Amino acid sequence: SKSSSKPSSKASSKKATPSTEPKNKESVPDHIKTFPLPKPLEGNHYKKSECVAIAKEYPKGSQIRRHAIKAMLYRNFVPSSMKTIYRLIQRDEKGLPIVDTEWANRGS
Repeated sequence: SKSSSKPSSKASSKKATPSTEPKNKESVPDHIKTFPLPKPLEGNHYKKSECVAIAKEYPKGSQIRRHAIKAMLYRNFVPSSMKTIYRLIQRDEKGLPIVDTEWANRGS
């Protein structure tokens, strides 16, 4: 049977990340590590509205907006995922309110 040739331990992780974007923080590119971001107004994390406001300073669909979001995640200013941040931005673009509820922390 050919199907068992791949180790199944990693196969179940959300979606296949292209090899150009390793998930481990050691190989984060310097432009993400050094991306200029304001410190969170309160505590160690951005509020949801804060996160959206910062992301929206950059053009929609631009690589620099993506870098800003990746930098937020890398510095743990946002204890969430890219998908969640993009969903919040979409809500805002539709004119829906961004409610500053707690982030649904991943794995804690």
